[in-house]
Amino acid sequence: MKKGFGPAVWAALGAVVMALVLAGTGVLHLGSGTGSGGDGDDEAAGPAENAPEQDSVVRLNAQQLAHASIRTQPVVAGSAAGLRRGFARVLDLSPLASIDADLATARANLAASRADAERLASLAAQDQSASRQAVEAARAKAGSDAAQVKLAERRFGLEFGPGLARMSPAARSVLIADAGAGRAALLRIDIPGPPLAPGTPVQITDSQHSQTVRIIGPAAAADPQLQDAAMLAVLPAPMAASAMAGRQFTARAAGGAVQHGVIVPRSALVRWQGALWAYRRTGKGTFRRIAIDEAQPIDAGWLVSRGLTAGEPIVTDGATTLFAVERGASAVQEDD
Repeated sequence: MKKGFGPAVWAALGAVVMALVLAGTGVLHLGSGTGSGGDGDDEAAGPAENAPEQDSVVRLNAQQLAHASIRTQPVVAGSAAGLRRGFARVLDLSPLASIDADLATARANLAASRADAERLASLAAQDQSASRQAVEAARAKAGSDAAQVKLAERRFGLEFGPGLARMSPAARSVLIADAGAGRAALLRIDIPGPPLAPGTPVQITDSQHSQTVRIIGPAAAADPQLQDAAMLAVLPAPMAASAMAGRQFTARAAGGAVQHGVIVPRSALVRWQGALWAYRRTGKGTFRRIAIDEAQPIDAGWLVSRGLTAGEPIVTDGATTLFAVERGASAVQEDD
């Protein structure tokens, strides 16, 4: 009996340990009630963040509503000029800095060779202490240095585009310095359709911010896939601080048909997983999270063309609280 009892005890202990492990991982839920549908069932359901994605309904009782201070207001209809959509990519400015340095070196060499040619020509004219061959060699050197200056100046347009070539040397030097300090970035903007004229405003957007830039001119080459003219623009702070070379943004420019929809205030939006969300009130204490797709930023908020209709109540104060209740407070902190 003693020999058979040891394995049985060990087996029982193993079962207990396995049950505790499963309970800790959420595969097995331990509750005090099994038939009444009371508090034990609520605990067995697990935290809200384990719920399926399509279950985005939050329900609050009267006491929770009072503490949450939820405020809603009906969305109103609105419209805005249509947008042409594309993307913007941050360019590496190391080649631009190299060209700028080559230009400065070429100009210094040209100034020195010209001064040397003038000095030798003056000596040759005065007392023949400088030979004709020396004067001609100095002039040839000055001509070669002048060609290097022209080449460096043309490289701005050949490698980056006419827009950058038209910038003054001082403006290009400021752009390079600001880019190195994170205060500016050079964008290549690709938007299908006719080329954008210099000075055209373009809205640059990432998952959290939006900023307006202005076209400075065409880029040097078209995108091999889009086959449309690309444009250049300078992105200033604050978005420039996170604009590393190669990063891509969404770009929008005015054009096309007028867009109609409803206006969602910025205070109603929650950002999560790179998307925008809002909570629509579906009943007393009941709120459903909905995705804000195909939204256009405007002065009053965001113009939403689908998912909402005029008059529907949405949460304008307390949306972050509802998201914390639904997903858990840690999810909000991670997304922020």
